[in-house]
Amino acid sequence: MARTAAGVALLGLGVLQLGATGQVLQRDEINEAVRLAMDVELPNAGYETFRGKLFWQQDHIADQDGYYGQVKMGEDGWGTADALCDYWKQNAAFFKTTCNYTFPLAQSEAIVSFIKTPPPAEYFGVQSLVFLRNVSEIPMSGIADAHNHLNLRLDPSAESRFGQPFVMITTGDQNTLAYVKDSLAKTGVPEYLINEDLIDVVHMTYPYDPTTYKFTSYPWDLYQILARLNGVPEDDALKAYLAEGRPVWKVTAPQDKAFAAVAYPGRKTRGTGGKDTELHLQKSMRKLGAAVEKALAVESAASHVNADVPLEFTVTDDEKCLTDPTYTPVFNANPFMNTTAMGSCDRFTNDALYTLSPNGKAFGNFLFERERGFVWYGVNNNATGKATFVNFMVTEGASDGSRRNFEAPDHSPFISANDMVGSARAWAQGAIADADADQLFAWRFARECPPGHPWSQYCTVVDLEMINPTSYAYFIGRSYLETATATGAAPEDALSPTCCATSSRTAASAVAAKPRRRRARHSRGGPSLGSSELRDSWTGFLDE
Repeated sequence: MARTAAGVALLGLGVLQLGATGQVLQRDEINEAVRLAMDVELPNAGYETFRGKLFWQQDHIADQDGYYGQVKMGEDGWGTADALCDYWKQNAAFFKTTCNYTFPLAQSEAIVSFIKTPPPAEYFGVQSLVFLRNVSEIPMSGIADAHNHLNLRLDPSAESRFGQPFVMITTGDQNTLAYVKDSLAKTGVPEYLINEDLIDVVHMTYPYDPTTYKFTSYPWDLYQILARLNGVPEDDALKAYLAEGRPVWKVTAPQDKAFAAVAYPGRKTRGTGGKDTELHLQKSMRKLGAAVEKALAVESAASHVNADVPLEFTVTDDEKCLTDPTYTPVFNANPFMNTTAMGSCDRFTNDALYTLSPNGKAFGNFLFERERGFVWYGVNNNATGKATFVNFMVTEGASDGSRRNFEAPDHSPFISANDMVGSARAWAQGAIADADADQLFAWRFARECPPGHPWSQYCTVVDLEMINPTSYAYFIGRSYLETATATGAAPEDALSPTCCATSSRTAASAVAAKPRRRRARHSRGGPSLGSSELRDSWTGFLDE
């Protein structure tokens, strides 16, 4: 079902109120004020500023119903980052694709991002993280909570939180923070547009000399700033937003400026303290599973359920990813896929509750043979208020360890919250109360979708080209942003979904429904910011 902007609050009026003076500034005047502070005011005071940009992926990587943006130092690509990229290219081949959208950060430095929230969307967030440590370690771990469309500091007089400019300052130095904020104030940038992205210097390492672009000791980190955009109408407004990019500056303080660690605010706690949980749906969810089995029997006496496999919520411990290379919350060893464990938090954000396929023997039930199908059922977290955006996807888990098609668009059919509406009622056929059914879902991924039943439309054809019959179905769920807490839902407040693995000896004679590979998208060109290189050189990250 295509999204539209209908019914969404109107965008702001294109003007901003300037602080205590009451002066109203036009949007282009705010743009000029930020650039004046960064390109003139700070350099005049002895601060070095290096220009970069927030680039958006022009295609779907990992999350097939969303987009990723990354801060990239150097306006025209990694080849123009001069000394920094030259240094990395000489020391590690991997940095040919990452030297420009990962960066070192000395204690006295800051990243100042001048971004704009997107057109109306179900989720938008920006997060800083440690991408790489000592070349060999890949923590990809968040170092602060994401700034999202619910908690960002924006123009308070605007009628919508979308389409609004804001400034984000990423730093661990309170003196650099104060001077950057003071410079922005001098040029007329309203204080209420400034968001502080504070790094805990106790846990971060900064052995980096910004004058030589070399690290002075171990361990050392390379940072990344990642933006996420999910659940947005595919229209001209989105195309313009993705193409625009936004300016970013790396700010280096003069050597005579003293360093003082920021007061780190800590990480936000998940959960509502036991209020508004999904636990009351547990009985109805079990009834839904029984109704699914009954519906399959109605289709054919040869259809049967091989196994009901609970999927698993995954919440990563960011600090542990930074300190323990053996911690593998996302990529555990999987003998069925012939993959080894990898210590990484894979850029998982605290704004999401993730669902992953289980490890161990239960995963063996997910071999996607020719006569195999799967019904994924559980709670629609959007209907319960536990998420503003929901995306559930199945992707190919190759059995040869290659991850060659893992999360690739043509091998990763998906559904989102609006697809789920009505699905549980159709599969349950009155077995559960409508009020509960409206908060649940059931969806089949199979080689064919038998027609003629109330639940037939709630099915996605997964042909042999999409997922090979010698490969496994790997299930991934993303539920972003509980409205009540402005962060990801707590696992203890939610119910994890179940995957029902089925077989049918009559599948070859069933009438196939039209394949639902993915929703219609605009054809886009442009760079992918090294995403394909990442997928080829490593193991194919979930890229949350």
